[in-house]
Amino acid sequence: FVFSFGVLAVISWYAHWMGILQFQADTAPMQYTTALCFILCGIAQFLLTTRQRPIASWFGGIIIAFYSLTLLEYLTHSDFGIDHPFYASYINIATAHAERTSPLTCFSFIFIGFSFVLAGWQKSWSKRLAGSGMLACVVIVIAAVGLAGYAVGLKPAHGWGAYSNMAINTAILILLLGASLLLWSWDSARSEERRVGKECRSR
Repeated sequence: FVFSFGVLAVISWYAHWMGILQFQADTAPMQYTTALCFILCGIAQFLLTTRQRPIASWFGGIIIAFYSLTLLEYLTHSDFGIDHPFYASYINIATAHAERTSPLTCFSFIFIGFSFVLAGWQKSWSKRLAGSGMLACVVIVIAAVGLAGYAVGLKPAHGWGAYSNMAINTAILILLLGASLLLWSWDSARSEERRVGKECRSR
């Protein structure tokens, strides 16, 4: 679902489907680069369910690197040109910089990226699964607070001072992605415990 909506959002930027990009007319849109990142996250999530699980760590690393640079842009008041490599935004509502992802969204994706890195890395498996699940919980909280802020009209919950706000559709997808990672980590940890238990009994 995350992958599909990311693709739909990318198409919507070209087709001017405003209802997809903004669930409310006066709110921030899902940025183009955010949609691309959701596509990467959808692929990484799928890879976790296959024998190509370690590749998900590389996707996580790409996500971390990109959004770390975006945060650095905010901190240094710079423009590295990474916010608009493919498309120029024509929606500048509730955004401090055109095409630039909200700081809250950046932090959420960085946590998600680290969660993918830990989930795809097989060494010290149980500890990394616990770490992946904890990071997913942090992401769930950030997205839930953002959505609650929209529900009650509390701007600081989904914004960051004078910076861009987290879009409603972005918050929903981040919430779903965090929940999916948490459930996958929990289920994988249980499977690993059963496997280790069988090995111990067989000895």
